Amino acid sequence: MRKMIFKLIRILLPIVVLILFLGAATHKFYVSTTVVNYKEATGVLQVTSQLFIEDLELALKLSNPKLRLFPDSDSLQVHALLENYLKHHLLFKMEDSILPHTFLGRKYKNDLVVCYLEVPIHTAERVVLENRIFFDLYEEQKNIIHFKKGSKRKSFMLHLESPMIEILLKD
Repeated sequence: MRKMIFKLIRILLPIVVLILFLGAATHKFYVSTTVVNYKEATGVLQVTSQLFIEDLELALKLSNPKLRLFPDSDSLQVHALLENYLKHHLLFKMEDSILPHTFLGRKYKNDLVVCYLEVPIHTAERVVLENRIFFDLYEEQKNIIHFKKGSKRKSFMLHLESPMIEILLKD
């Protein structure tokens, strides 16, 4: 009987370890990256956001359950839904006013959707950036912001408890 138990343990132990390892390996890291490049000469923020296709598809499916990305099930609808999603989840504010952005488009790069926006700011000295991308999906979501102005660069980590930062444009 004892030999049988040891034999069973030798057989089952590697299987249990493999299952635990695979379970740990599939734990997802929820992160997006946004680069905000301030072009002082033109008074524009050039914004590039990199979002995982899988996460974005899940977020957009809240509006259209049949939607599919890469390849797009409906390119015009994907464009409109993505523009609307960014309009409500990636905000630029100046003195309590939301600044309008222009959604320039998107491209697919490996497992990412790269989105391009422009935000005219002209006379602003400071801008509040609020990034709530995927907070409606994942409590663990982190949104990294890289702000560039000339040769200077600052980075920020936004999360559910701290979704916004103030960016000083004039030194």
